[in-house]
Amino acid sequence: MSLHTLAGRQGSLRDACDGLFAAFPLAVDRCGGRRWVTLLLADDSGPAFYRLQAAGGADYAICRWDSDDPVITPVPVAAGLAPAMEAAIRSGVPLPRAGAMFGWACDGSVTALLLSYADEDVPAWSLLPRAGLPQDAWPPFAGELLGSWFWEHYQAGRIVDLAALVAGTRDAVFWVTGSDGLGVCAVAGDIASPDGWTLPQGVYAWHEVLRGGGVPSLGELLADSGKTDLAPRFQGC
Repeated sequence: MSLHTLAGRQGSLRDACDGLFAAFPLAVDRCGGRRWVTLLLADDSGPAFYRLQAAGGADYAICRWDSDDPVITPVPVAAGLAPAMEAAIRSGVPLPRAGAMFGWACDGSVTALLLSYADEDVPAWSLLPRAGLPQDAWPPFAGELLGSWFWEHYQAGRIVDLAALVAGTRDAVFWVTGSDGLGVCAVAGDIASPDGWTLPQGVYAWHEVLRGGGVPSLGELLADSGKTDLAPRFQGC
């Protein structure tokens, strides 16, 4: 991935689509043999989300992410795409695939988790700093819309993909959902990455919850019979 792919994609629309799938493998979702990339296009009217699908062979198609219309638009089309759809392909920000987990690695230690997912309406993400850290140790993008900054930090090594690390350590990283419906991540012990950074033991909770306090202790979370080991979820990713 190179930063020029964030600033704009030149050449034909087919070339731009090829480049998105090649340059951003962490953004490629897969289901039932289909592959797609979710693109964020933000303007004065707010964010809009598009789904660019690899339709087979060298063909692509695009639609609004929240569209109820099952018909998606081939790329390219003889009459040309709607301007917003072409803008999404040319300059939209690809979003990390749903279900991904990343870490903010500061001085070799992960201080916060970043979760990418899709709720009922739009693609979304959550920032989960480690409980007990001062807020000035949190990542600088708390509360921001997921955007090009993600890939810039990822290229610089400040954001790291946790999938392989979590997949390889069973009974170590757990998800616990509370009675309020909000989830927290409990890491039972320090986990060292082969790349030189560590996912430390602790409780990782949504940043807005941490501001209010009242996060359960690590011992309470690990004793919860409803906790889910996250390792199987990332195996095969």
